[in-house]
Amino acid sequence: MQAIFLIYKFETLVYTHSGDKGVGHFCTWNLLQVLFIVHLTAQPSISICNSLQSQANYWHHLGLNSISRNNLSHALMKRPNEILMEAFFMFLFKIQSKRGKNRDKQFKSKNPLKSIDSTLVRLCITIFSWTKLRETIGGIWFHFSFDNKDQVPEFLATREG
Repeated sequence: MQAIFLIYKFETLVYTHSGDKGVGHFCTWNLLQVLFIVHLTAQPSISICNSLQSQANYWHHLGLNSISRNNLSHALMKRPNEILMEAFFMFLFKIQSKRGKNRDKQFKSKNPLKSIDSTLVRLCITIFSWTKLRETIGGIWFHFSFDNKDQVPEFLATREG
């Protein structure tokens, strides 16, 4: 029942930000599913579509019709990033509320333990000209704060190269 509620909330976010306006068959929910699969399998960006195409016989379970580099690239470029940002915080709140009730008894510390990480995601400068790092390289920096006790990210900030 909770999963249905989260899907409903996500669809409300998509509707609020007009994320599926003018979209044929690769909706924002499908994009989120692909991003989850990529994250869970730790796929490098170059092999995302190849990996998903090798498992095409399982797509109907997810409601996917087709996945191509063009569909994925277009979806990532045209969809408002606010949808995925708000969905991240929605899922984070849900995880934190569940995790707060069932804390791990083995981890004990008087002070909270936080981890901080910074990652550069390189992008093609001819397509994303606003991400210019150097003359031929573009990218976005992601800065994370991670709560080690709850095992969830607390904060995410992005900045242009």
